[in-house]
Amino acid sequence: MCAVTAIPALIGLGISIASTAVSTGLQVDAASKASAARQEAAAQNVRIVQAQRNATIQEAGYQARDVEIQGRRAGAAGLTVAAQAGVSTQTGSLKNIPAVSVFKAASDAETLRSAAARQAWGYDIQKEGFLKEGRAARKAGFLGSLSAGLSGTAQLGGFGIQGTELIRTYG
Repeated sequence: MCAVTAIPALIGLGISIASTAVSTGLQVDAASKASAARQEAAAQNVRIVQAQRNATIQEAGYQARDVEIQGRRAGAAGLTVAAQAGVSTQTGSLKNIPAVSVFKAASDAETLRSAAARQAWGYDIQKEGFLKEGRAARKAGFLGSLSAGLSGTAQLGGFGIQGTELIRTYG
């Protein structure tokens, strides 16, 4: 007779065990998926920042080349204008026009390259931050899964003790 009264308690215990096992599995899966999503977002950010860095360096190279070409053209144009005006371009400060134009253009081009290098360095710093985020997400996912698994195991252990008590009580 005592065993019959234990049946509802055993059924309730069985349901609790099953729901805890399912819940624990879902929590472990959710922690793993959230971690994977954060890792993928960090990886995507790394790819974007790397592309921005490369585009910045490449664009600065194009701009610097254009500035250098314009400097050479400006120097040649200055000499042409002076020659057309009948001024001797072989003496005095006029003979230095091409060299000064090229030097100024080279200086401007180097300024462009230097600014791009500083900007690229900033992108490198961002990339390192995103890489750290990815590593932290991986650790968080592992610890979240571990925590959910240990918590579920502890709950299941508690249910085992309850079952043992029921068996002892109702034989």
